[in-house]
Amino acid sequence: MSSSASVQKDAATTAALLPIGAAYVGAPGDLLENEGFTSKPNGFPSVFNPATRTAGGDLHTVQPDTSGKTLKKKPFGIYYEVHGKGPIKIVFLMGLANSCAGWLPQVEYFSNPKNGNTDKYSTLVYDQRGYGCSQVPSGRYRTSDMGHDVLSLLKELKWTEQPGQVHLVGVSMGGMITLELAKIAPELWGSITLISTTSGQGLGEKKLAVGLPPLRGVSVIAQVIGTTMFGIGDQKARVTNVLELLFPDVWLSEKHPEDPKGRTRREVMYDVFVWRFKYSRRAPPSGILSQIAAVTTHRVTNAQLAKINADISAISIVTGDEDHLVNPGNSIHLARNMPKARLVQMKQSGHALPLQRVDEVNAIVEETIQLGIERSGGQPKI
Repeated sequence: MSSSASVQKDAATTAALLPIGAAYVGAPGDLLENEGFTSKPNGFPSVFNPATRTAGGDLHTVQPDTSGKTLKKKPFGIYYEVHGKGPIKIVFLMGLANSCAGWLPQVEYFSNPKNGNTDKYSTLVYDQRGYGCSQVPSGRYRTSDMGHDVLSLLKELKWTEQPGQVHLVGVSMGGMITLELAKIAPELWGSITLISTTSGQGLGEKKLAVGLPPLRGVSVIAQVIGTTMFGIGDQKARVTNVLELLFPDVWLSEKHPEDPKGRTRREVMYDVFVWRFKYSRRAPPSGILSQIAAVTTHRVTNAQLAKINADISAISIVTGDEDHLVNPGNSIHLARNMPKARLVQMKQSGHALPLQRVDEVNAIVEETIQLGIERSGGQPKI
């Protein structure tokens, strides 16, 4: 066997050690052993391709605000990464109790040198305060405070110097933070894409049944919190519950199109989630509970939604019809109060649309960004 053939075989064998979709394409099979949290407890494990990273890989310090907007007297760190070097800037905002690793399919697409996107887009992902590689400030969290975390980071990156040049993509709690940012600094955003999210409790402005999470979701969340924070149950039960919460059963039961063993999506995704749990840093109970508090107290009124509709050039709202965490009726409520928005309702789709409907979500994000650019008068300055 030639040396080149041997290298290719070794590379293929090594890559096969990683679950499909657990980390960037071409990641070494020993990534867990060399870069994981257990091997580097003081490091910042990343599932993204280091070759496309142009900034970050460490902490941005959020300074205390004199008006108390951060609700924290001491500075704290937010973990972030920027991939790509293009003029079109995208911020991906993750949801409750999940790290920025959940945006891997989007970062792989929008910073891919093979399709030219690495020179077209700059994509920012980060861990919300209280989870992942970010630090855990004490005290109450609000979605508006978490929005100020983003603004602090964008100012350091000098992404706020030109109005309308940043595009926001938020899923679940990240969508709630996106709405807060659209309230706080509407002039900065060229477009917003809201995925599997809500304006919060309506307090009379929407039906109570719509504002509350589905009963199945509440039950599973309680189980997951118990197994994660208090050691109740085992890992298999925890991961299985998470999968059933995020994805429809029909989709999970399908054969995975890329698995050489012909396994189902459920089996493949199980391996991915187990691997990620071993690889990632552990979130303390206080961080998760504070994020839950932020979600349960979140509220954007109909009047505020109307102003966002007037202020933001392009808006897309995306929901799955089998979302067990956020009632799809919340997306309909958003669309009714933001008539400018494009509403996309995906069939046989759950809560984690960026993972389940990768190509569709990427296309929607790209189309929304392009519409925002066109409505604002042209391409961003390079």
